[in-house]
Amino acid sequence: MSDQEVQSEPIPLVLEAFGWGSDLKLRVPPQYTAELRELLTESGVPYSTGAEFSVGPVLDLLVATIDEPAAWTAFGGAIASWLGRNAFRSVKIGDIEVKGHSEKAALRIVEALRAQQERNGGPPPAP
Repeated sequence: MSDQEVQSEPIPLVLEAFGWGSDLKLRVPPQYTAELRELLTESGVPYSTGAEFSVGPVLDLLVATIDEPAAWTAFGGAIASWLGRNAFRSVKIGDIEVKGHSEKAALRIVEALRAQQERNGGPPPAP
């Protein structure tokens, strides 16, 4: 596969709240994991790594812990930065494909995750 073919494919980024706690799953292709880990660390968002086995593209798993309002702000900043660094590509998040950098799109995505986490019984969203 050539670099041109790789650039034409959207980067799959899977984000989801899960369980009854404050954890969010982030799945990203291995070549982007280090960059996302760096941004989460710089933003002060605690995370761990995990492994899942499934059919389909290979994606690395990071589990971020979002248990207070300030963590949501930091997480949103990390995702917005990651989208900004990859603005020349399209990024597919669930059914949404984001092209270019859009801070508003990143914030919408984070708000949807907060709502999903609250529905799952996680910490209440920031006021």
